[in-house]
Amino acid sequence: MLDFKSILDALNAAQAVGEVQQTPQYPPDQERNLCAGTLLTLNSCCEPRSLSLGVGPQVAAGTLQSAWDISGTEELRTTIEMLLHEGQHLGMDPIVAEIHEIAKGGCGDNDLYQLLVEAFGDDDAAALRVAEMSLVGSVGQNDPPLANMRDIHCTISSLRAWDLERAAFNARMGFEAGYIDENEALAILQQSRELAESTYDSWRNYGIAFVLGRVIGYSSNCDFMIDELGEQLSMPISLYSIHPMGAPFTPSNKA
Repeated sequence: MLDFKSILDALNAAQAVGEVQQTPQYPPDQERNLCAGTLLTLNSCCEPRSLSLGVGPQVAAGTLQSAWDISGTEELRTTIEMLLHEGQHLGMDPIVAEIHEIAKGGCGDNDLYQLLVEAFGDDDAAALRVAEMSLVGSVGQNDPPLANMRDIHCTISSLRAWDLERAAFNARMGFEAGYIDENEALAILQQSRELAESTYDSWRNYGIAFVLGRVIGYSSNCDFMIDELGEQLSMPISLYSIHPMGAPFTPSNKA
């Protein structure tokens, strides 16, 4: 699994010696593909409008090796292909979809919590409940507020975002390492974005699904991710706001 602490430590070290360069570089018709991987890029203290993470090939290659056992182009492609089309969400989604249907039927928060305990165990259920309570009130592009856990589970029926976000971030890291070129990396980000749009109807719902997948996958605290998601949904200049999910590119989508 991807060790985000090691990535963050490496990025902070690179920033400390002035090696990180983060310059927005794409016109709006290409920029919308950079929505894919935005949350993990921000989590690594980098600029999501830049394909490059700015840490240099040595740090990027070391991160891919330690986190994913990736040491070259073909291993990177295989891992990204797995995340795009298989991934960890396949084991989670039958349970998530069942809870989704139960929530739509009027199940209360306490009953939902018991379902999470039965499905994922005490620790993950407790972590999910904390994350979900932090997500209550989240709003996005024309999305209604989330009032409680039931609203969240009525909205989310798949955690595919957990895999798609990691595929996009690995593409950025692979480009930084020199394993793939710019065109291939951008094509992967476009594929990730298109798969996201075929699964979710807003970046808010995508972000929520990613957070829940991360909680289950790592049994970890996601407060920073939730804060970043809320900021990206509320800022009019964020990628999520400039390029709402499902909107065809037109001049009106420009920053």
